[in-house]
Amino acid sequence: MKDLKPNPVKVNLVASPKANAIAPPSAPQPAAPAKTTEESLKELEKLHKEGLISDEEYAKKREQILKTM
Repeated sequence: MKDLKPNPVKVNLVASPKANAIAPPSAPQPAAPAKTTEESLKELEKLHKEGLISDEEYAKKREQILKTM
């Protein structure tokens, strides 16, 4: 016949504080380098030549870009 006594080995089921801790947010990824004024103007010109933006949109955005200089 089997011995039905409880197992004397106890298992600690309480989780450690670290087990439930939320990991801190990772460091933000570095932003892509800002475009230079020249790069922005070239891209804007390309969009305008391809007909993706109107003359009015082109002029307005070009003025905004030039004001950042």
